[in-house]
Amino acid sequence: MKCLKNNQSGFTIPEVVITSVLIVVMMLPISRLAFMSIRSTRYAQDVGTAISLGQARLEQFADLDYDDLADGSETLGDYRLVWTVEEDDFAKIVRLRVFWTLTGRELDINFNTVFTSDLSAGFSFE
Repeated sequence: MKCLKNNQSGFTIPEVVITSVLIVVMMLPISRLAFMSIRSTRYAQDVGTAISLGQARLEQFADLDYDDLADGSETLGDYRLVWTVEEDDFAKIVRLRVFWTLTGRELDINFNTVFTSDLSAGFSFE
């Protein structure tokens, strides 16, 4: 009868610990990248919603009589719209700001449009 050597194959505890530490260290930058990607996606969605709300509000102004254009504000869900109307000789300048909060910071986007007394308008946003 032959005596078999007890050759056990496998990993030792130090090998498992070192490998685990290396995997964790390599995954940290990847996880940070994933969180940054999620945050950027959320910001892009919020900006898109703010632009849509601002443009819709400016289009509503076009349905008003020229003399009915006045300062105001409105809250739609997580977004707050604030507009001011400045009167010039033959036109009214409407400045609209859309505010929202993302990760504790208040963000905003600005729209400007000019309505002449015949209610033709052109608008821009920053």
